[in-house]
Amino acid sequence: MIATSGALLGSGAIGVSAVQDDGDGSGSDDTDAAEIDPSAIRLVAECVDANREYATFRVDNDADRSITLTHEGTPLYDSGGTDEPDDGDDGNDGSEGDDGNDNAAAVEEINAIVEDINAKLENVDPVGTIDELTESTADDLQDEIFTQVVAEINAQAQEQIGADIADEVSTPEEARAEAEEMPVDRATDALNNAADSVEEIQSIAADATSGDGDDGDGDDDTGGGSDDGLTVAANGSTRFKTRLEEDCTATVTLSLNAETVAEATVDYNQQETYCDGEESC
Repeated sequence: MIATSGALLGSGAIGVSAVQDDGDGSGSDDTDAAEIDPSAIRLVAECVDANREYATFRVDNDADRSITLTHEGTPLYDSGGTDEPDDGDDGNDGSEGDDGNDNAAAVEEINAIVEDINAKLENVDPVGTIDELTESTADDLQDEIFTQVVAEINAQAQEQIGADIADEVSTPEEARAEAEEMPVDRATDALNNAADSVEEIQSIAADATSGDGDDGDGDDDTGGGSDDGLTVAANGSTRFKTRLEEDCTATVTLSLNAETVAEATVDYNQQETYCDGEESC
């Protein structure tokens, strides 16, 4: 019996190859089996805002399955995302839309997630980034992300074994169910990562469109950084922002199953550049 293996959407290419199945049922089971090694989780303090409003941190997850971490320390600045705003925080020039900077930041966070996905697509067109946030943004991106990820998996599978291995999916639930059927671990990861990314986009969009100053408790507030935890996709990264303390520092501790796995501190007064790329004094 022939099974497929390779680096599907892992660090770039899918290199699907044919290998002998030893009959022990190896496949995607390891994606939800062993405990995560704390050394697979890294927390990096990336930068602070020139206006002393927020600090940006990045969490890297080198494990083969997604994780949800508990955040402690300096309070979060806003819901999680994957990139710091470049030009949405220099005064209120968020132009179109009543939410101004909030929507500008959400657009940038969503586009950063999309770019992370596009970096792993080699045989299909990239997922389109967005210029503004509308009521249909999350749904439109959900359709496009799943379409392109499945197409990429099958395109590379066709090159190597001459057959498709993934069926169409349209929701995170369907993507995760399809992932369980994949004969290639990296294809499993690709579909699970796509599901995580779609849910993160949904959360960011819901928060940004729920109203100014409104915490929006009515919607799913997972993704990035919320009371429900900080979700990081398998072999992926997530950025989030915290406020700055009165002494212009921010300290974050992340824990998994009540065990501290990472901690980082950033100090405004020790920065040579700020999150928007502007040089410090």
